[in-house]
Amino acid sequence: MLIKTKGIVLRNVKYGESSLILDMYTEDNGLISLIIGGIRKQRAKTPASIFQVMTWLEIVLYYRERSNLNRIKEARPLFLYNTIPFDIRKKGVALFITEVLQKTLKEKVGDTSLFNFIFNMFYFLDRTNHTIANLIPYFLLKLSGLLGFQPYGNWTKNTPYFHLLHGQFQAGIEPALTLDAGESKYLAELNQLGLEECHNLIVPAEIRKELVVALIAFYKFHLEKFREPRTTKIFSEIIN
Repeated sequence: MLIKTKGIVLRNVKYGESSLILDMYTEDNGLISLIIGGIRKQRAKTPASIFQVMTWLEIVLYYRERSNLNRIKEARPLFLYNTIPFDIRKKGVALFITEVLQKTLKEKVGDTSLFNFIFNMFYFLDRTNHTIANLIPYFLLKLSGLLGFQPYGNWTKNTPYFHLLHGQFQAGIEPALTLDAGESKYLAELNQLGLEECHNLIVPAEIRKELVVALIAFYKFHLEKFREPRTTKIFSEIIN
């Protein structure tokens, strides 16, 4: 049957002489694999450039629930980036977010909250004029909640240490498993903010980097086979 949905391209692979195979995370069907034929021909009606990784599309597809590969009938951009392709810092953040999504999104069913969160992250990153230094730890924090293992509890003087394995704030410190009190407090404060407010929290650059390293460890503890994104190094170099 024909269905219409929206989504972001997470992977693309050339197939045959003129086709592309895509992995897209979609609003209605979660993660799906798609093929579009003839797209790399010189006279193709739809330019292949709109199927680049990180692009947002509205698509019409021939959908079969039990199929591992569905065919795209029509596609058009959902929105075009104004700044991400031309700003090295924003592009680095977008690449990091995309790689984390590639490693974490598995479900083949729609999740409106998760879809809207991802869309809003990219849209805000592209449009904002505020500092984006906190966006990666913010993204990792909020995504963890949508994936089902968000930090539990609150930072207090009696529970000043965040435990990566237990996923909660606690009284005692455990080497290699807990953040120190200062890092834990920043994590708790960042977790309380909305997307359009996260730039207001002033986090020292070294602590922000430590939070990203810690949150990646948090993901490793709670997601089977999760591996550190290669773009973590990009984050360390461009976000100060």
